[in-house]
Amino acid sequence: MDSIRSQETRYTTTAGAYAELGGGWDSNVNSGVGSPIITVPTLGTVQLAQSGVKSGNSFLHIGAGGQVSHPIAPGVALIGGASFEGKLHSDKFDSQFDQRSLAAYGGATYLKDKDLYRATLSVSQLSVDNRRFRDTVALGAEWHRQFDEFNTGSVFAQYARLAYPASPVRDADFYGFGVGWRRAFVGRIQPVFQVQALLGQEKNDFAPVRNDLTRDVATLRGSIAITPAPKWGASAGLTYTHSRFKAPDPLFAATRGDNYYGVEVGASYRVAKDLSLRADYLYSNNDSNIALYEYKRHAVTFRARYEF
Repeated sequence: MDSIRSQETRYTTTAGAYAELGGGWDSNVNSGVGSPIITVPTLGTVQLAQSGVKSGNSFLHIGAGGQVSHPIAPGVALIGGASFEGKLHSDKFDSQFDQRSLAAYGGATYLKDKDLYRATLSVSQLSVDNRRFRDTVALGAEWHRQFDEFNTGSVFAQYARLAYPASPVRDADFYGFGVGWRRAFVGRIQPVFQVQALLGQEKNDFAPVRNDLTRDVATLRGSIAITPAPKWGASAGLTYTHSRFKAPDPLFAATRGDNYYGVEVGASYRVAKDLSLRADYLYSNNDSNIALYEYKRHAVTFRARYEF
């Protein structure tokens, strides 16, 4: 029946929505440094404010969203969707890092034989402590090619305008290009492996331009998903991102370079056709040649999701 419904999107309007509720623990809600004492070449030894130092706390997760697909010609469909997510911390001090995000997208898809093309326009807004932190407008284009029943390749490109209302010095344009591969295997646990590579640049456009905030980005990600038993799902992923900035940091008199490592593990159980439970663990480590930007983080999230 799920296979039949997936084919219906070619011939009739389909729509779906979901709502999520959950919570968890985040060992570093503000991506802060481990020690409040750092050395700044231009200032000497300084002590950071508490808001810049690692802080752990429990949180409440809420989310909702929906999507729609409307065919307008053979193989051509208009698509759209919207979502909301909130992360609310239980501690009064950490509530200054509460996050809310709103996102919406619209576009079109074209399916012909083994090729799927998709073009989208998306907008999003991230708020921190009930204040607008970042506004994003993005254009994306994708091409997916199904070579056989097990292998699918993809190519994608993206442009995004990043605006920071409270800190316009960080305003930037992002340009990215990437490739991906998806490989499914025949077996009892039905493993599906995916790998993606992305090259991009986040280019600062403040006047005058801050090249110390312009960076080249290279990301490599691999993931695997399995079905170990009926109603059960499990997944794991590895992410590596290298960021190289264009000019020395004015405070640290060094050109910043970051290496980010992320490990994700998750498991889900479908209680009923419309209701599922999921648990996720995330470990992230940002290694930088400038101590102010180094951090480590562990986050565990449990959530229930209802689809309708």
